[in-house]
Amino acid sequence: MRRHDEHALPVRAADGVERAAWRWLVIGEAWMFAAFTGMSLLVIAALSALHGGAGHGPVALLSTACTGALLVLASWHGVLWMLEGLEHEPPRRPGSGVLAAGRGKQGRRASAAARPMAAITPAW
Repeated sequence: MRRHDEHALPVRAADGVERAAWRWLVIGEAWMFAAFTGMSLLVIAALSALHGGAGHGPVALLSTACTGALLVLASWHGVLWMLEGLEHEPPRRPGSGVLAAGRGKQGRRASAAARPMAAITPAW
């Protein structure tokens, strides 16, 4: 049984916007993970070199450092590519059903968020 404040339209209208936002978040997180991995490889190679190679030859240390540097550069390029893609993407707006205030729980949350912070927090 459906309650009077449940509407299927607002949820469906926001799906496209949320999918696009999640896509960019996942791509950004992947590039950040690549950068972190590259920096970790650089630090591992540097610390191993400072401690006499730590059982590894100079070729292994150099290849570890080069792999780390390439990952950092590739992630930097990937983040720049992602930001350029976001700048050139046309803005997406949710449907009119999502923006309607005063409809069920979603309208109450939207109207509460629209109030100034001074009206919400008590004055001490």
